[in-house]
Amino acid sequence: MLQKGFLGQISGWVVEQTDRDKVALEKVTKAFGLYKYLEKANEPEKIIGLFSEWLVFDRQQKIFDNHTGLEYFTNHNPLNLPSHELRAYKDLLEFEIGLFEIKGIEMGKGIVLESIASGNKNFVHDVSSSLSLRLGDTVWA
Repeated sequence: MLQKGFLGQISGWVVEQTDRDKVALEKVTKAFGLYKYLEKANEPEKIIGLFSEWLVFDRQQKIFDNHTGLEYFTNHNPLNLPSHELRAYKDLLEFEIGLFEIKGIEMGKGIVLESIASGNKNFVHDVSSSLSLRLGDTVWA
């Protein structure tokens, strides 16, 4: 079982490391367009959440040897996590975030998503989605 705050732990570490390097912080906020989005946002906490996810999963940074925060974290284990926790973080390297088309539905069980970017298909166990989405819908996940 994963500990509470599992994703927050890595997100906090990546943000903290980025924040320590003012040049890196300036580069990532500019590349993401953080301040532009915050000016227009009705819910700024959602923009900050997307920014944090982007830093962890997508943004390669010089401070992380030109890897994403997640890749660097799993390769170096800077928090000296036990192997079972580190394995759970390594599993995140296989996650894909973006736009997906609904390709299949098993009512009451889950959905088949196809990534618009990569074409990868995955079954997602999500009862709510299986009852509310339709074939051909596009979702951000």
